[in-house]
Amino acid sequence: RDSGKFAPWERKRGAMLELCRLLAGESTALCVRAGDAAKLRSTRYILTLDADTRLEPESARELIGAALHPLNRPIVDARRGVVTHGYGLLHPRMATELQSARASDWARVFAGPGGSDPYGGVCGELYMDCFDRGGFSGKGILDVRALLACCGGDAMPEQRILSHDALEGAYLHGGLL
Repeated sequence: RDSGKFAPWERKRGAMLELCRLLAGESTALCVRAGDAAKLRSTRYILTLDADTRLEPESARELIGAALHPLNRPIVDARRGVVTHGYGLLHPRMATELQSARASDWARVFAGPGGSDPYGGVCGELYMDCFDRGGFSGKGILDVRALLACCGGDAMPEQRILSHDALEGAYLHGGLL
């Protein structure tokens, strides 16, 4: 199919689900044009990044290590379609760099106070603090099978969700690193 089909499907949700289906060996609109698609089936995790993500040295290794820790591996309640123990996704703390904080009106609104105390606003994460489940910011590490089990079926109907990030964080018991 046309790869542009997934761009408007609730932002990245369509592309992520199709990629997870490919990696799990399920029916998908994606196809592998070079190499052996069967070898992809052992893939357990997807590291998601945005174009503006600056990945610090060793950050990917730390995300992978945290995901592989036995206490962090997701346990899915198949009846409810949610992760009940461990984490189906882990995302890093994100911050606006001081030089970017005043780049636009949008950045000024969301960057926080910055200035002489850039760490003052970085004391928690709303969803994690209130609900023991981190939201999903589009950056982090996802467990392929947990995403499919919790978000791949009818739990989130197509074209009815404005932002899938908070829901994925809730269903997958997102964790903040």
